[in-house]
Amino acid sequence: MNATSTRPLRLALIGPPRWVDTEGREQELSATKLNSLLIYLACQGPGVSRGELAELFWSDSANPLHSVRQALSELRELFGDDFAPSGGYVAIPDGALVLDVQKFEELSTINDRAELEALIRGPYCAGFAFDYSQELRSWFEARERRVLE
Repeated sequence: MNATSTRPLRLALIGPPRWVDTEGREQELSATKLNSLLIYLACQGPGVSRGELAELFWSDSANPLHSVRQALSELRELFGDDFAPSGGYVAIPDGALVLDVQKFEELSTINDRAELEALIRGPYCAGFAFDYSQELRSWFEARERRVLE
């Protein structure tokens, strides 16, 4: 999938993480480090430093910043030239991604039980461990609690 089209990619995280295309077809994401990084960046928002990513995902690597550069290069293939980390900070381009968690939070505020239940496809990020570091695991557990409230 490539987000360089005019429509953003939809990323569903409630249940097994999956892409949802513009026609509603779903493709489940495998539980890889790259997909975990994508989810982290999508949820964390703008301004994540390369150093922070290195500590969270590649602290056991001989050259963690090199590993970050490789992963960001792969994400650039997905998001195109708009995904251009600058000044040591990384962010998914504005408007390139829509998360089901955002819709879930909106529906929670208006108490639309039927639509909320339709979004719930299982545990938050089911099948993903986020166990590359203790800090990342703590981040994930906090996100999970926030979504399940």
